[in-house]
Amino acid sequence: MNKPSKYQKAIYEFLATGSGNAIVQAVAGSGKTTTILNCAKLIPENSMSIFVAFNKSIATELNDKLPKNVQARTLHSLGYSMFFANTNSKVKLDNDKLENIIKLVLKENQIEEYDTMYSVMFRQIKIIVPLLKAFNSNYKDFKEVEDVIVYKNIECNLDSIFHLIGEVMDKCKKQISTIDFDDMVWIPVVNNFTTKTYDFVFVDEVQDLNKIQFELIKKLCNGNTRIIAVGDRQQSIYAFRGADTNSMDNFKEYFKAVEMPLSISYRCSKNVVELAKTIVPEIEVFDKAIDGEVDAISFDNIISKAEDEDMVLCRTNAPLIKVVFAFIRNNKKAIIRGTDIAKKIVKRVNQYKVSSLEELHIKILRYKELQSEKLLLIEKGEYDKRKKNHLLTEIDICDTILVVSENVGNIDELKSKVLEIFSDDREGIVCSSVHKAKGLEADNVFILNYNLMPHPMAETEDELQQEMNIKYVAITRAKKNLFYCIDELR
Repeated sequence: MNKPSKYQKAIYEFLATGSGNAIVQAVAGSGKTTTILNCAKLIPENSMSIFVAFNKSIATELNDKLPKNVQARTLHSLGYSMFFANTNSKVKLDNDKLENIIKLVLKENQIEEYDTMYSVMFRQIKIIVPLLKAFNSNYKDFKEVEDVIVYKNIECNLDSIFHLIGEVMDKCKKQISTIDFDDMVWIPVVNNFTTKTYDFVFVDEVQDLNKIQFELIKKLCNGNTRIIAVGDRQQSIYAFRGADTNSMDNFKEYFKAVEMPLSISYRCSKNVVELAKTIVPEIEVFDKAIDGEVDAISFDNIISKAEDEDMVLCRTNAPLIKVVFAFIRNNKKAIIRGTDIAKKIVKRVNQYKVSSLEELHIKILRYKELQSEKLLLIEKGEYDKRKKNHLLTEIDICDTILVVSENVGNIDELKSKVLEIFSDDREGIVCSSVHKAKGLEADNVFILNYNLMPHPMAETEDELQQEMNIKYVAITRAKKNLFYCIDELR
């Protein structure tokens, strides 16, 4: 790494000589990991310190680099450990816990599966409950629940399911011998579990946190704890799964933190930074950066030009399928990041209970047509626009299944091919949705459907901001050269 920048020096000085908490606004490629590792070396060896990492792989990597007196953990692993410290019962992980509780509550309220409202209520409650947990909302307060539903554009009749939501969340709260992923953070907070506290708490990727995670971090603090948090407002792209879109500002206010900049991008070439500046004016180029290349490119040229370790990005997954098959036909190894996506697609295919590709095509096309008609109604103001993001996701899943099915002979081959294509490997050419590529980088990056960022369906200020954040993340994955394709692929 190069000698510390003026921004890094200011952060080190704040930690070494100052007091209080700091939140670092770090642009893409600004060396935030290196900065925070150096911060960790400045704290006293006898202090109790912890680094809160965004995911398990980052925590594992950091534990090999951090001083021995600083441990890296994810919030979920911290929360999970609190169950063992605060309960006498064994804890079992069950990702179906919420679904099972919803079914039980509906049955207790004499809402049977054959009831026409059963599936509607089930789906609505399954969407709303995780959001209430993430927002740390009082689920017994109608107004608070309504605020979350309105904010997240969820279509439902709250009057009809409000009491059901309360019953579901009560059971989730009380049933601590079986927990799911959300419970690892939510239950330790709402059940007021105790935990050991730390002198220094380092927090990564603040822009992707939600309010319940704030509360868990607070439990790690005592009256003298100092927090050093890092994030990037313009890399907030997970609002769809409950992240607080104003997380940086809310964290700053909640923990009374001083904001400090980290504005020089060491990752990106000069021309890539110049393009990124059109979205984030404060990003600065490293004075020793190479010029690099930024240029438009055709789809055919992507297939001929891309090589191993290059990255191909897109706003949605379906166009990436066409790219992967084109690479394979040209004897190039390529995968799409997302083992979890593969499982979701296979589950969807299984739900149709068909025995042939022809039957599957008919059902998929019919379902896609229905979703597309609803989008048109939204444009005319005749359908609830809060369903827009859900409809776009459903259409992308349909398109993905249809494209894969063009290259296989039967249903079993389809499912096998999906599992083969979607992987989290880094070998060959890495194709990825922008969301899955966050945190990654490559010398050469190719962006598909560049003109669809921001997405034409984005209307509100929050939606447009998320879309521009997605575009910024895509651009700043490129270390040397960036090529964007405006041919519209579906």
